[in-house]
Amino acid sequence: MAMGNAVSESLIKDCESNGSKERAEKNLLKNSHNNIVPEQTSLPVNTYKACEAGVMGRATRQYYKYAQVHLSSVARYFGNREAITRFAKAYDYGRLSAAFPRDCVSYIIGR
Repeated sequence: MAMGNAVSESLIKDCESNGSKERAEKNLLKNSHNNIVPEQTSLPVNTYKACEAGVMGRATRQYYKYAQVHLSSVARYFGNREAITRFAKAYDYGRLSAAFPRDCVSYIIGR
């Protein structure tokens, strides 16, 4: 359904039917050991993503797009003032000082 017009009408009806939800839930329970682990928040990885978003925003001049990427990482740490401050500094470093995304790695490891 998220694919919009690219999905056939019969597939939409099949997905919306009552039986398909129950079958999917049973299948998930049966194959629970195969489920993908959700993305875990990692402070260094998200700090790099914030810095990279600053670099790419400046390089492509798509500031709004990459600001949204930065804010999506920040939203995962709601209430963690230290992490949010760290992301803001990394984003500003990427936006103002870094020439390439690889400069963000040096920023994070402190070189």
